[in-house]
Amino acid sequence: MVDADDKRLLDAAEAFLAEGVRLTQWRRAGDLANELALTNEEAAAQLFMAASRAASRAGSAVLAVQLARSAMLLHARKDAFLASSAARAAVAELAAVSGEDPWLREASDLQLAMSAAGITDEAIELARVIVSVTDDLPPSAEARAIQAQALANLASALTKAGRHGEALDVLAEAADHAPGNAYELIGNIEYGLGLAHAELNHIEDARHAYARSRAAFTSAGADAVNIAYVDRLDAAALARTGRYDEALPRSSNEPVPHSRNRGHQRMSTEHSSDSSRLATSSAGP
Repeated sequence: MVDADDKRLLDAAEAFLAEGVRLTQWRRAGDLANELALTNEEAAAQLFMAASRAASRAGSAVLAVQLARSAMLLHARKDAFLASSAARAAVAELAAVSGEDPWLREASDLQLAMSAAGITDEAIELARVIVSVTDDLPPSAEARAIQAQALANLASALTKAGRHGEALDVLAEAADHAPGNAYELIGNIEYGLGLAHAELNHIEDARHAYARSRAAFTSAGADAVNIAYVDRLDAAALARTGRYDEALPRSSNEPVPHSRNRGHQRMSTEHSSDSSRLATSSAGP
């Protein structure tokens, strides 16, 4: 049985989709899509796309990108073709985003969302474009951190595509760019190196990378949950060589950190400082 509120939302969405979203209505359509996403993802995704097109016509490129990205993430649950179409629309809207900082922010958020949604080839392509843009930043410690993060995001997409050798090369470049005091960024880069080495069965290299990742995250003040992800993968690397006793916790009295959130865990969060223009890559399992 359809709830009265759900029916009201669906009726309003159908009216928007039938009549078209006017230039002055795209914000309302986007808000409605957000509400509808809780109960009807397909209709919400369609409405997000309609709102994105209206926002584009109204000259609000940033919101057009964000609305299309929301449509992509909803479509990705059920329809890969529609998800890819929404991703292409969002990428096209990026061209109208003015200003280097807004462009980098929106492009990075979109690239990470595309990678998470399994739109891998397009995510890699966009990541390479982002890296090329960071190449032109004026030399500074800030620019080095921005480029290192862009490279780490590209490596994450390559890893998800199973292109581990390429990911190693990109991560080595990222490590060269990362400022020495950017501990969280370095932790993510080393974590990615560990993942790629493990997939290539370079177990000792993977373990060394995880150790460096753990040290960097500890210096960054990371919480026990993030450290536990590194320790878990280090234990998995040991187990792959048959060293099961070493893979187990040293003492049964030492609790193993865990997260109550069973969903996808980001190893790092977006930097809070103004100097970071790029979202961080997901390094969690």
